Amino acid sequence: LNQSETLEQAEITGYMSGYFDGEGCIKADVKSNESYDLNYQFLPRLKVETAQMAGLFDAEGSIILAPSTSSTVNLNYQLRPKVVMEQVQDKTMLEDIFESYNDYIEFDYNLRKIHNENKPNRQPTVVAHISSKRDIKNFLAPLLPKLKEKQEQAIIMLREIIPRMERDMHLNKEGFIELMKWK
Repeated sequence: LNQSETLEQAEITGYMSGYFDGEGCIKADVKSNESYDLNYQFLPRLKVETAQMAGLFDAEGSIILAPSTSSTVNLNYQLRPKVVMEQVQDKTMLEDIFESYNDYIEFDYNLRKIHNENKPNRQPTVVAHISSKRDIKNFLAPLLPKLKEKQEQAIIMLREIIPRMERDMHLNKEGFIELMKWK
C-alpha cells in the first residue's frame, strides 16, 4: 500500500498482480534485535495476500466435481470435489506461493511436477491439488469476496455441493444425480 492508494485500490492491485503473474508480494520485516550492530534485523520474505491468491486462482485455478468409477461404493461411481491450480514450471513460484498463503490460511494441499517428456508440445508444469472438503472450504472461503472469474463456481462448491456431500446425499442415486447437475 503506497501513500496515494486506498485500501480498495491496493486490493485491486494485489488481485491484478496475482492474476497476471502470481508472484505475490516480496516484503521485508524489520525486527528489533539487540544482537545486531544497528539493533535491528532485516528479514525479506514472500507474502501472498488474499487478493493476490484470488487473482492467481481466477487466472490459473479450477474448481472441479469429478466423478470416477469405484467398485467400493454402492453406485459404482463416486464424486470428488477438487481445487486445482497449474502453472508452467519455468514460470512458477507455485510452491512458494502456496507455502506463504498457507502460513495464515489453514489448508492441506499437495504439489506435483509433471514433466511431459512424451508430449513435445507441452512444457513441464507444477500442479497444486486440494481435495478434502474441509481444505477446499478453508482455501476458497477467504477468496470468495475477491474472486471475479470463478466466484460463481466457488459459491456453488461452498454452498451447494460440499454441504450436500457432508450430509452424504451423494451416496444414493437421487443425490448423486442431483449433484451431477452442478458439474
